[in-house]
Amino acid sequence: MIQGDGFDADAFLAFAAASAREDVLALLRRWIERGRASGALLAAGDDAASPVVARYVLEGQLVTVWTATPLGASGAPEIQLRITDLLARVPAQDFDEIVGRFEAIPVIRTGLAEARAEGRDRATIVIMARELLAHPDHAELLLDAIDRAVTSGPDALGPFRAFMSPYQWGERGEHGG
Repeated sequence: MIQGDGFDADAFLAFAAASAREDVLALLRRWIERGRASGALLAAGDDAASPVVARYVLEGQLVTVWTATPLGASGAPEIQLRITDLLARVPAQDFDEIVGRFEAIPVIRTGLAEARAEGRDRATIVIMARELLAHPDHAELLLDAIDRAVTSGPDALGPFRAFMSPYQWGERGEHGG
């Protein structure tokens, strides 16, 4: 497993190139770049079928927010968004705004409506890469919504601390002031 700071996007994309088209690789590359920029800890397996997993430190816990797979369960490239795990950690004062951002994207709005109708309190929405490739503006709106959600709340003081990294002296008030 390739993890955290040791995650090698080029190696992952080279593995993925065995089964994915160039436009899909560009989409995966964009998700990796945005994930890194918003503080995700990225990890991937060592073959083309393995997903890249983006985890964020939210409320002091490591939370998987999305996975991107060059060859998903359907045989096509897909992104899985663990939306309820993410939204459960959004502060109340930001919740309506952030849900609105997600619901502005048709595939997300549909996935959330289905989860509500079925009475599910947890939902993972599978987004086929072809949907995002057909609507590049939806892909950017989705990335923006994820960025907004992971940067809301008490952890949003800048880039996320790497999971289990030590605090700097004085960061927790040890100096008495």
